[in-house]
Amino acid sequence: MTHALTGAPPFWLPGRFLVAAIGAFLLATTWSLFAAADLADFYYHVHVLALTHLVTLGWITMTIMGAMYQLVPVALQARLWSARLGPWQFWLYVVGVAGMVVHFWIGEFVGMAGSALFVLAGLLIFLVNMAATLARAGLRDLAARHLAAALVYLLGTAVLGVLLALDKTLGFLRGEFLGLIAAHAHLAALGWVTMTIFGVSYKLIPMFTLSAVQQPRLAAWQFWLFNVGLLGVFWSLFLSSPFTPLFAAVAGAAILLHAIQVLAILRQRKRPPLDLGIIHALTALGYLVLLVPVGLLLATGLLPDTPFRARVVSAYGFLGLMGWVSLTIVGMLYKIVPFLVWYHCYSARVGLEPVPVMDRLYSRGLQRAGYWLLNLGITGTAAGLLAGGPQWLAVGLGLLAVGAWTFGINMGMILSRLFTVGRRARVPPAACSAGSERAAS
Repeated sequence: MTHALTGAPPFWLPGRFLVAAIGAFLLATTWSLFAAADLADFYYHVHVLALTHLVTLGWITMTIMGAMYQLVPVALQARLWSARLGPWQFWLYVVGVAGMVVHFWIGEFVGMAGSALFVLAGLLIFLVNMAATLARAGLRDLAARHLAAALVYLLGTAVLGVLLALDKTLGFLRGEFLGLIAAHAHLAALGWVTMTIFGVSYKLIPMFTLSAVQQPRLAAWQFWLFNVGLLGVFWSLFLSSPFTPLFAAVAGAAILLHAIQVLAILRQRKRPPLDLGIIHALTALGYLVLLVPVGLLLATGLLPDTPFRARVVSAYGFLGLMGWVSLTIVGMLYKIVPFLVWYHCYSARVGLEPVPVMDRLYSRGLQRAGYWLLNLGITGTAAGLLAGGPQWLAVGLGLLAVGAWTFGINMGMILSRLFTVGRRARVPPAACSAGSERAAS
């Protein structure tokens, strides 16, 4: 990413998604402090669903959309199909997510279903934009194939989500409802989110560590194996099939193959010390590997249908969202956001005046503290969910919220350069992104 951002969109296209996503993360972790008793209860509770969708749609999906708007044109050397559609998509999506979260919280499902249609409209605009951009780039690249598959799974997740929302008022879906919820959750978590992370990892981890994918053929096998596994898990859950454990084992094997690939990339790196951004991502990968046997245990049905099993399901879902996905996103944003801000605010000044290095745009002390606070909060909250005690759960959620705010403060320090640098130079902050606007024109 040290080359010019050829084909990159204007900074505030991905920037608005990333800022809104970080805001959703801070809101969700803070809000959860007042919902500890609900989180300790059964996982299919309207307040739990509200917080879950704030995390999945507001924090995770919005981050991925912002990152893809920036990284797909640059990494795959294909100009974004339409930068003008981005703001329309953003507002449709944000209004829809806000409506869904509020209506989930108050248990009003007609309004929730209507809000879900706004979310679907925003997602469809995004899907068209990304699909057209990927079509320009072609799918020969391993990362491109992962991202193309992830977009297909996002479409499936969105359509099923809207159908589930409408079913709450119309009651037209057949089958065991919690099985349908599980199918929807796994299609989103594995197909959309994890597939995206795997694809982006094959680009960014070699880039940031000065390495390369060591076994491309094995990585290609991992891609197809993961698709077979996650599709099998989805349909088995959707149809209440007895083959869920088989497909869960296939998906688990693909996850382990990906972990082996990442370790092989790191062993051959030319930049020996690993910075905290990469350490965040590696720790998150550790959580994912830990979740494989837990998922297999749940898939086999060996745990009887008791309150303890429900608590294991809650901890499993929480570790997936916060331990695997959120920690990965935090680590990658510590790499992406400083680079984007530095490029847009300082690259034209190199050689003309002293400019800071990228890791001086934020506090590394806060980053270290946030890493430990987030991990203590994640493990503490998971333990509280397993124990079923709101008091222990509140401690874990408190640590998680403080860790999230240390991350948020650091991101604020970085993004503030867009305004303070422009003010000192007596130019409007928008001038910081002029280079990318020219590239997108």
